[in-house]
Amino acid sequence: MANSSKKNVPWHASFASVVANAASLSLHPLENVKVRFQASDLASNNPIPKYKGITDAIKQMYKQEGLLTLYRGVALNLVASSIAQSVFFYAYADGKTRYHFDNNKPNSWVTAWISLRAGIISMSITTPMWVVKTRLVLHRSANPGTERYLLYNLTKEMFANEGVKSFFKGYVPSLFLATYGMIQMYSYENINFLLGYTSGQKMTWDNFMIPFLTGGFSKCFASAFLMPINVVRLRLQMKKYSEAELKLMGLAV
Repeated sequence: MANSSKKNVPWHASFASVVANAASLSLHPLENVKVRFQASDLASNNPIPKYKGITDAIKQMYKQEGLLTLYRGVALNLVASSIAQSVFFYAYADGKTRYHFDNNKPNSWVTAWISLRAGIISMSITTPMWVVKTRLVLHRSANPGTERYLLYNLTKEMFANEGVKSFFKGYVPSLFLATYGMIQMYSYENINFLLGYTSGQKMTWDNFMIPFLTGGFSKCFASAFLMPINVVRLRLQMKKYSEAELKLMGLAV
């Protein structure tokens, strides 16, 4: 009888997806707080206040805009993330085949190239969704909590007032952010290699935690390294409020 510790774990991909979505839902308020921090500069056309810290930001957002503002954009974030990840890993797997990736040489230029290629494809397809998501999170209204069909109305307003190009604001920094996938997967493949795990091999009870841990570490490393470019992109994607709009919110100077 085969040792149960060597049993294959076919459900690891589904489990990873469920965990990732659960984490995204539970931590979304902190994601929105992060976006508010990045947007807050007290500029004359920026209605986002300056917060003293995470607790202060959550309190102010809840008190001034309601509980739902902490979860604003969560559905779009899940959809955009799912599409981005699907496109990225499809393009990454295609690149492995197309450019003859060698699992024994994870530090070769092929690893960097197929990761960058996948990142550019994924980012190009999903940029409009990330722009709309940024606008949703940073949306301010003269009557907080009364907006209905906000996603539809905001998208319609962007198209009517700023044109199609508004959905691709920050695209150039996004191309630099496409290196996120390159940094993440280059780190992921090489760390796995050092730990004796080869991408694509059968998952067992002995090794199924390795890709989870190395994946998390490589993702954190890539996020920290590219944070400055992420902030620049967000500033470009932000809506520039008119003086009339700020007056309605009681924020005009």
